[in-house]
This record gives sequence, structure tokens and C-alpha cells, in this order.
Amino acid sequence: MNILTYIYNQYLKYKNPDATLGFARFLIRGGLALLGAGVLWSLSINSEIFSLPVEIAVDSSNTSVTGVLMITVGLVMATFRVMTMNSRLTGLLVVHRGMEGMEVTAVQSALPKSFSKGRLDYIDLYEGHQLDQGKVFRPESALKAISNLPRQISSRLGEKASQEVKLAYAGLAPVPFLVAAGYVITSRQKCFVMDFKRGSGWHCLDAIDDGDELCFKNPNQMGNADIGVIISFSAEISEAQLPEGLRDYTYFVGLSNGARADSLNSEGKQLRVSQELYTFLANLKAKHQGIERVHIFMAAQASFSFRLGTIITASVHPAIHVYQYDP
Repeated sequence: MNILTYIYNQYLKYKNPDATLGFARFLIRGGLALLGAGVLWSLSINSEIFSLPVEIAVDSSNTSVTGVLMITVGLVMATFRVMTMNSRLTGLLVVHRGMEGMEVTAVQSALPKSFSKGRLDYIDLYEGHQLDQGKVFRPESALKAISNLPRQISSRLGEKASQEVKLAYAGLAPVPFLVAAGYVITSRQKCFVMDFKRGSGWHCLDAIDDGDELCFKNPNQMGNADIGVIISFSAEISEAQLPEGLRDYTYFVGLSNGARADSLNSEGKQLRVSQELYTFLANLKAKHQGIERVHIFMAAQASFSFRLGTIITASVHPAIHVYQYDP
């Protein structure tokens, strides 16, 4: 059933074009076929409606007229529908450009066809001016731009209900900024998250959940004000890479099938794993009575870093610090 549901969802996502435009295309193609067929065929349908004889005939005498009529109706219908769709905002894409060389067009082309049934608008969250050869030299400016995201989303939506406009996010940036973007957008509104793979570009999280379970290793000591959490999903992080003061007070979180580059290419798996991490982080207060801060060191796909931010809740979790790896 999981596989059948997955296939059905993918069909709706990619093969669900607008019905009106689909019928308009059918009329235009049918009209062109009639014009091309010429006098090679004829069609006659005889029927009876309410005891009255009805005959529909298409032959060499009216093939061209019928074809032109079908093409005209199809063009008028398609034009009217496109004008209607372009006047209505149905999709909002947030492009978080926190790495050099990113551009918006590639992200838009990777969105599924069914994402927008009208006009697609986008928010360009650009941090390129705050980078110097991959290093962030103005982090406060980057965070200020990220904290402004909710206001930008609200201003684009105007008085429209969030259910009427689909929201999507595609971002590449240092891990703390991805988490911060997720935190300000939150999980209270449904967001379609995309990911980037080197060599193949942007893609949707269409893989099937492989059932990987989360594995937790407890720290050597308990009861510290500062607790570390290592999350190794795309690459292993060793204890030696941690600050010395946290090495005895750090949890290790991994996947049952080990860390690998594309371990979280399933939207369903990301939602499941993030929910488990939400519960784990919420329960740390009960396990560590004097806990004040949680320090997260994470190796995961950009999409999941954003997803982790959406589940962080200030009223439930301790203060959370997220780090970027500096080689």
C-alpha cells in the first residue's frame, strides 16, 4: 500500500495538468488532425434522442470546417484560461541563495507541474554579497535577511489564505542559516521543500521511505548545563571534532543503515525523522535538570537542515545552538 500510495502521489504531483488546458489541447490537436486527414475518411453517427432522429456526419464536405471550428474553440478556451491563471497567485517559491553561483531559474524549472495552477511568484533571499570565497563575513546581515522572511511571505500573500497559495523552499547556505530559515517559516504552514544534488541539480524529495530507524548513543556523563548532539546523516562526525568541554556530554544520533550522501531523499522519511528529533530534544529537559543549551553538530542534506529548523519550538525546547563545520 505504501508503494501504491507513493505512485499515486507522484502522478498527482507531475501528471495532473489543468483540465481546461488539457481539453483545449485536445480540441486543437483534433482540429489539426481533421485538417490533415482531408477526404481520406468520413464519419457518420445515427442516434435517437427523445424519439427524434439525430445524425452527425463528418466527411469530405465539412472536414475542414469542423477542424477550423475545433482549433478556434480550443485557442479561445486556452487563451481565456491562461489569462485567468496568470491573474491569480497560486504558488510562492522561496529561493535561499546562500552559496555562490546559485540562480533562480533552475529551481523554478524543477518544481512539479501541479505545484502552480496559476501565477508563480518567488522571494529571492540572496546572501551572495555576504560571502567571500565561501566564508560568511557578515553573518548578522544574513540572519537579518532571514528573519525578514515571514514579513515578505505575508506581504506577498496579502489577504489570501495560506491554503490558497502553495509555499515552496529551495536553499543552499551554511547549516545555521538553513536551520534559521526553517525556524522563522515554522512547520505551522505546509511547505514543499526541495533539495540539491551535485551533478544533477535541484530535485523534489520523491524517494520512498526506506524505513531507516534513528539510533541514539547516550553521553558518557549526564547533568551538564551544555549538552552536545551530533547528527550524522550524510557523513560521520567523530567525537574528536567536538570542543573538549562537550565530548563527555554529547549524544550521537545516526541512521540504522549508516550515514550516506542521499539518505534523506524521501519527504515522508524527513517528516518522520524530524518528528522523532522534536520529541528527543523536548525530553532533554527531563533527563538533564540543569540543562541550559543544546549544541547541534549536524551533517545532513540542506533540505533536512531547513526541516529541522521548522520543528524547533522555543516554548518546548532548550536554547539551541547550531554549528557550521570549518575545515
